[in-house]
Amino acid sequence: MKKSIVLLMSLFYIAAISVLILKNLEDTDSYIGKQNSKFAKTQILFLLDNIKQEVSRAIKASNEADIKEDYLSDYYNILFPLKINDIDISFILKPYSKVNINVLKNKEYEKYKDLNDLFTDNRIYDFDYFIQIYRQKVDLYLKDSYNNEIANQKQLDEMIDLFVKETYSDSILEIKDKIGFFDFNTEKAQEEKRYDYYELTVKINYLKEFVKAHYILNKEGKVENFEFSFK
Repeated sequence: MKKSIVLLMSLFYIAAISVLILKNLEDTDSYIGKQNSKFAKTQILFLLDNIKQEVSRAIKASNEADIKEDYLSDYYNILFPLKINDIDISFILKPYSKVNINVLKNKEYEKYKDLNDLFTDNRIYDFDYFIQIYRQKVDLYLKDSYNNEIANQKQLDEMIDLFVKETYSDSILEIKDKIGFFDFNTEKAQEEKRYDYYELTVKINYLKEFVKAHYILNKEGKVENFEFSFK
């Protein structure tokens, strides 16, 4: 029961984060530098970290609960929009349930059968060539002192773009969002109603600055991968 209360408090903080943000803006006399791009980016980074921390707490509390129940399930894939004065914020949380492309390091078919089935079921051909591209890319990253696997979204996108270019077909783009670079155990997720990783996407628009951030969080709420871009 105590852990359930902790979870509910975390979810309340997510819903009430606008109050925290507004207080921060007031305390830092934000409007003095309203047209300052550097100031706007600083505030955006603060907002990103604030949202990430609250969601991380909720994930950790949910996974530490004694009862085998996913307390966060009602909040998955729901867009949470916030509007604070001239700041537009939206974020969405969902379980990480993508096929790990790094299974292609294995030579045994059974190890990468799920990925092969994903291609076959969607009538995407040249899977053998996809494997070839993967191994070429991994060799390149290894030579450049990267990990000997696909480790971030940029590397994955580069590989998929090359596959599209070489095969003269963009059909793989239909399943692009189903391919990742972390393990996902379907049986474990269904049996335990728990996930090893979660995706958090945040978008913020403030003073003509727009940022999109994407986090991959583990079941402890810690960041495993983080990417963001300003526009």
